[in-house]
This record gives sequence, structure tokens and C-alpha cells, in this order.
Amino acid sequence: MWIKNQGRTLIVNADMVYVGDDENSNEVYCGNGNSEVRLGKYKDSDRALEVLDIICDRLEDGMDFSENDNGQVFNRHMIFEMPVI
Repeated sequence: MWIKNQGRTLIVNADMVYVGDDENSNEVYCGNGNSEVRLGKYKDSDRALEVLDIICDRLEDGMDFSENDNGQVFNRHMIFEMPVI
């Protein structure tokens, strides 16, 4: 899944998206194998978890396959933009 960070300065192909390790973490990160990138920082951990849920919903929506007139099947690609607040 492609995700644009909160500052709108970076687009990453995220293999893993998660809320920070700290119980009170208000930050959302992505990992893509060898590195970690902060995607956004929110007012509290509840909002960070809510954003993670929104990403899950968008990921499920993006898994729809479509068939064109030639019978070819393809997956829609999208870029999720992290909410500012």
C-alpha cells in the first residue's frame, strides 16, 4: 500500500503500518523491511489507533479486483494520505 506521510513530503510503499511501541504512543509508523518511517503524529494514542483503523479500511477497499473489456483482471492502486489532525 502506498501512503503519503502527514507532512505531504514523502510517499512510501508500506509493508507494515503500526502505532509506536509505547503504550501511550501517538505516532504511526511504517516499516518496509529494513527501515522505519514516521507517517504521522496525533494528539493521543486513541487518535493514532483510529488512523490505523482508517488505513485498514482503505486497504480492504483497495483489494478489489476489476475486469476490463478484454477480460484482464487488475487491482486498483491507491495512495492513502495520512490525516493532518
